[in-house]
Amino acid sequence: MSILSYNPKEKRKFKERSSKMKKINIGTLIDLKKSGKKFASLTVYDANFSRIFERNGIKVLLVGDSLGMTVLGFSSTIPVSIESIEYHTRIVRKGAPNSFIISDVPFSSFSSKRKVIEDSIRLMVSGSNMVKLEWKGNWIKSVVHSLNKRSIPVCIHFGLTPQSENVFGNYRVFCREYSESRKLLDESKNFEKFGKMNLLLLECVPKDLAEEVTNSVSIPVIGIGAGNKTDGQMLVMHDMLGLYHSKKTPKFVKNFLLQEKGDVAKAIKSYIMEVEKSIYPSEEHSY
Repeated sequence: MSILSYNPKEKRKFKERSSKMKKINIGTLIDLKKSGKKFASLTVYDANFSRIFERNGIKVLLVGDSLGMTVLGFSSTIPVSIESIEYHTRIVRKGAPNSFIISDVPFSSFSSKRKVIEDSIRLMVSGSNMVKLEWKGNWIKSVVHSLNKRSIPVCIHFGLTPQSENVFGNYRVFCREYSESRKLLDESKNFEKFGKMNLLLLECVPKDLAEEVTNSVSIPVIGIGAGNKTDGQMLVMHDMLGLYHSKKTPKFVKNFLLQEKGDVAKAIKSYIMEVEKSIYPSEEHSY
């Protein structure tokens, strides 16, 4: 069936296939953690790929501000607007009615607590199940509390936080020092106290620390470049499919499309299988 045009009967069949996945919610992810079953996640920015990902078993989709570099052609995530995230959230939801969708709150939203709340509401109305905030110090705690009071679940992003690149400089592995690792562990435990409606995402931290955090909190923990002991894994879809090439490919990236000789569906299923069986990320993809 052409993705450019299709008749109503084909459209109906398409909808039936995509609706086979049971609707995913935060309770689903908590149950997976309790049972020790890992889950795979991908970034996504359009209806077609979100449909393909859901149909092939991806439970969690992130409308990330990474679209600034992968889709919009910027050199960083910083120029991404709330209007862009809102727009892409809407079209991703159209393609994936049953997936758990997380949307990034962009850099421009952090001018005030009020704007973070207002923009988060916009993203929830657009189809998100949860918003993601990069950790920017203790003032984020009051923001999370306010969002949760408004029935907005939050994923807090620790470790490498791209929106702060002008503060830390080049991308690097975080929390190698003992004091930094203890601070991240303490902050994770404190964040857990806000309630079970929230998640943690750890990017580019040592695998042993990611494992310790995962085992120390009851809420699900997603890793990207954080070893294979977290509850879930995240990859930028362009990295997973080998479609986006930066000057230096991060250590944790694996091209599953190349591994499956150009078959997108097989690449997605291979990624899911390797995550669920803790094959990926392997030692060579970990810090």
